Amino acid sequence: MRTLFLDIDGVLNSKKFFREFGYYDAKNRDHLDKAATARLNVLIEKSKCHVVISSCWRHSKDDLVVALSAAGSTLTPVDHTPFGLSDRGDEIQAWMTKHDVKEEEIVIFDDDSDMGHLAWRLIQTDIEDGLLDEHIADALTMWGIFEKTF
Repeated sequence: MRTLFLDIDGVLNSKKFFREFGYYDAKNRDHLDKAATARLNVLIEKSKCHVVISSCWRHSKDDLVVALSAAGSTLTPVDHTPFGLSDRGDEIQAWMTKHDVKEEEIVIFDDDSDMGHLAWRLIQTDIEDGLLDEHIADALTMWGIFEKTF
């Protein structure tokens, strides 16, 4: 089962986005980058992947659903990694073990690198720019989906 582990901050938003949009306001649910979200939609459509939220946003799932919807996401996050393990990689591994998912089936989008032994499946974004076309192409390639354009 192709599975994407998705961080939010630094992936679906970025410093560049906040400079253009204005500083984050918790009362404003429209604080995810629509362009980055559209890129994510393309990946989901092309790969038919299952998405698991590995972000601290998983603590406020209702807010995330609203923010994703406002940004035009086709994703309704209903699944997330467990809380409170030593690092993000351990949380992802715990989810994978519970759901019998192999390392070769996963891709991780995150702006941090605390993935431990799963670092080879990380496509690291940059907090400055967030999710870019090249990250989508890299994820498709990791899954063996080769597209000339997307």
